[in-house]
Amino acid sequence: MGLPARAEIAARYAARSGADVAAVPWWEAFALWKTVVVVQQLHRRWVRGESTDPRMARIADRIPSMIAAARAVLDRGGL
Repeated sequence: MGLPARAEIAARYAARSGADVAAVPWWEAFALWKTVVVVQQLHRRWVRGESTDPRMARIADRIPSMIAAARAVLDRGGL
């Protein structure tokens, strides 16, 4: 799509704002973790019969890969 890489966006932000972006990997991993929580909640609602959206039957299948992605972000960031 022609979008800049995350590292480039963080570098631009740091250059323009003067902010320390050393913790960006932690915040990225935290965002992934929060998404895992939401996905789990959506699936749980489907299991309980509180949702009839058929996509929710398998949405939890994504959780292990999302957790692995969060871990990889932390590992790459040296955290």
